[in-house]
Amino acid sequence: MKILASIAALIVAAYLLAQIFFPQGVSFVGCGIGRANSCEDYGAYLLEERDYEAAKKPFEKACEAGLENSCAIAGDLYYDEQNLYKTTKDKGKSTRFYSKACELGAAKACYNTAIISYKNADKKNTFAFFAKSCDLGLGEGCLNAAVASYEEKDYQGALKFFLKSCDAALAEGCQRVGLAYSKKEFGEPDLDKAMIYYDKACKLGAEFSCNVVAAMNKINASEDNATNATK
Repeated sequence: MKILASIAALIVAAYLLAQIFFPQGVSFVGCGIGRANSCEDYGAYLLEERDYEAAKKPFEKACEAGLENSCAIAGDLYYDEQNLYKTTKDKGKSTRFYSKACELGAAKACYNTAIISYKNADKKNTFAFFAKSCDLGLGEGCLNAAVASYEEKDYQGALKFFLKSCDAALAEGCQRVGLAYSKKEFGEPDLDKAMIYYDKACKLGAEFSCNVVAAMNKINASEDNATNATK
């Protein structure tokens, strides 16, 4: 019994030392026996080593086990539009992994799927995935869903998504809301509401909105002066 206990202690000690000095080896072995977190860790190690092609496989395995981040990274490795990883590209696989990551709640992966759908002239999925990324909190997704709605002349839908993009602190979203409240196609114009959103957009750095706010302030000041002069 003592011999068995000693052997067990040695195995545990060896494992702990391996985790400290050879963590990538432990991850490699763990991935080989089907541990999803080990696959993700080993994939991350390969990314650090810039062995991007080899990193695909462990991230794919981790994705198949339901790890959201691994699905998104696998999608990146296969898409690689900017050639950052210099890997073999496969838009079919990138779409599959991005879609899986999107299902698991990765907003950016939903957005990337929408971009691929847009490039494939797939309007339905373009809008659906932009809207999904918006629902998951990505302001850029809300803005693009709004633009897609506007192009289809769904003005109320566009306004809804523009408002969400403004809530996400996107200057262009707030500016587009200001424009929407100024135009008849979105309903009865409401200049007071428009100015509220132009002001928000200005504070977020939108130059056009700042010019609108400055012009309106100048008009209001002139009207106040004219009113005071007649008293």
